[in-house]
Amino acid sequence: SLVPTFDKVHECLGVDFSWNLDWIVESYPFAIHGPGSRVNPGYHLLSVDVAASSIRVRSNRCTGSRGANSMCCASYAGLGPFIAVVRGWAQESPGQEPSGRLSHKQLAKKISGLYKQLQSERLKRDNSRKYLIRAKRRIESYRILVDVISTNDVPGLPRLLGVLNS
Repeated sequence: SLVPTFDKVHECLGVDFSWNLDWIVESYPFAIHGPGSRVNPGYHLLSVDVAASSIRVRSNRCTGSRGANSMCCASYAGLGPFIAVVRGWAQESPGQEPSGRLSHKQLAKKISGLYKQLQSERLKRDNSRKYLIRAKRRIESYRILVDVISTNDVPGLPRLLGVLNS
């Protein structure tokens, strides 16, 4: 578990929320806190306690000073809905969601699905190639047969065809 850092700017130590979905390492979408993330969850992730399956967060609207009898500022009261939204993201099926807000488990599931789709497309492509090769062979065989028939190289062929038609 990470210990929250104490700095002079933020006396507020943040507030703990339990993460009771799955193992937090696999189910929490850590990418939403990355420097290149376009997602704004409404809070900063300060620390993760894997053993207790909880996260310590600080609101984006943190005043920096904590209350008289509290470890955090008054802005923690509005964090519940933000945490609920992130929990909702973590529970969604990873369909067309942007990968920047997916958890490790969701990314693994999405990659597995994409891999199966890729295998299916490869099979379709390979089957199409085989069909094309067979079709080219048949066309070549028919071309040779038509050449033989049209040049009259087979003696008695018109008579054989006449017998077949009668």
